[in-house]
Amino acid sequence: FTTQTATRELTALRAGLYGSGPFGRLTDCFPAGLISNAEPGVQVLRDEALRTALDALFPTAPPADFDAVSHLVLGTIEVPYLLADDDGHGPVVPDAAVVGASCDPAEANDWLRVLPVEGDDDEHFRLDSETGALTAIRAEVPFWCAVPKNGQPAPVVLYGHDVGGSRLDGLRLAGAWARWGLATCAIDAVGHGPVLSAETTAALAALDERGRVFELGRARDLNGDGVLDPGVDTFTPDPLHTRDVIRQSALDWVAFLRVLRSFDGRRRWRSRPVGVSSNLAGDFDDDGRVDFGGPDLPVHVTGEGYGGMLAGIVAAIEPRVTSAAPVSAAGGLVDVSLRSARPGVPQTALLPSFGPLIIGLPDVDRRGQTGTGGVLVTAWVNDLARPAHADPQARVGLPLAKIATLDPGDLVVLTNLNTGERREARVNAAGGFQVAVGAEALMGSARLHRLRYGPQVDVTELGDLLRLEVYTDPKVTLETFRYTVNFQEAVYPNQP
Repeated sequence: FTTQTATRELTALRAGLYGSGPFGRLTDCFPAGLISNAEPGVQVLRDEALRTALDALFPTAPPADFDAVSHLVLGTIEVPYLLADDDGHGPVVPDAAVVGASCDPAEANDWLRVLPVEGDDDEHFRLDSETGALTAIRAEVPFWCAVPKNGQPAPVVLYGHDVGGSRLDGLRLAGAWARWGLATCAIDAVGHGPVLSAETTAALAALDERGRVFELGRARDLNGDGVLDPGVDTFTPDPLHTRDVIRQSALDWVAFLRVLRSFDGRRRWRSRPVGVSSNLAGDFDDDGRVDFGGPDLPVHVTGEGYGGMLAGIVAAIEPRVTSAAPVSAAGGLVDVSLRSARPGVPQTALLPSFGPLIIGLPDVDRRGQTGTGGVLVTAWVNDLARPAHADPQARVGLPLAKIATLDPGDLVVLTNLNTGERREARVNAAGGFQVAVGAEALMGSARLHRLRYGPQVDVTELGDLLRLEVYTDPKVTLETFRYTVNFQEAVYPNQP
């Protein structure tokens, strides 16, 4: 945010949600309300069902003070999503999935585009606050709210989770705030969501549809290993995308607060939540009164780390926020993605900017004795998704070849065959080396889309080609993998 205003466009988007300003049509295409007709719908948990859910999510240390909570409301809200895939890296989805009934897909234009959500990890906002031009689609954002037993309708604390987390992280604080008469709510930030263990999922299955709502999230698998990668698409090498991931998450908070403000004691449900008989919007326990929120009750925002950053932004653009308590919110650093040492941030924000590191190590056994001889050559690359669920260093060693023993002082040359750039290094006294060169490669959904949805592709289409040479003579020339390597859904047997 060092070259532009941080809040002007967000303020205009917030005004649009309430029907004013250049983006005033947002209020018609994205009306405030909960989704209850989308599976598994808005669910209400209380008593034994609530205890079952907490035991499943926190089997060893359940949240404290949850006896002050009357019931838990879970579901999704509809938000305008401004990071829609615009380059075809996602699968085609039906129009109805991206444009709601209040906006006719047949009339979609540059203001409201019919685009898929998948493939959004390289997108940015396309809007003009002078003309009102805007690209937006409909997206669903999971939420939960814990309602205190006393003091309804209750003021609300909106909690933001840290990078790599999910909305479920805030459940540990909900009981304490309920004792003070505060309802606690949380939503998933863009690219985040729960990654539940098989044991947790099995335990939640006892709740049937009510348990399924805990599994909802916004995280995607960005490296093709079959595991969701929450937080990977937050701080990235693309400053415009990083900026707009943060802005979209802040806009989601504003949209959620608009839903809470709509519980004014007069509005009726567009579609009642599952198991609720009251027609009064905001009444989840059928007692004839709104449980939390409303146009005049206090709203407090807080969060930890990334959630603290969002709390500070939302407090600046949402005038209805009563107080803000950002916790450990990057210390005010505008270049946090460059300076943070938090596991996962350097790996997703910095390492993708570097080409692969080619390392040669003499083949020795664990006792330091000579092994079978020769030098093992490995390409160390950055697997951008690994910090979320595996090695926090996010380094992956791809074996290239085993070559003959090298002499100290031999010249090693690594050339990018696409750009012509070359880098040199010398073999050290131990007989090893390391060398790197700048190289481009497809990442995330762009890579997976090419592999999954396009025609059969050659791996040479996935990134720049490299050649490794060792002189004098040259002793070695490597342009292909001499081992069969499987990396992010692509197999490289004797491939460049």
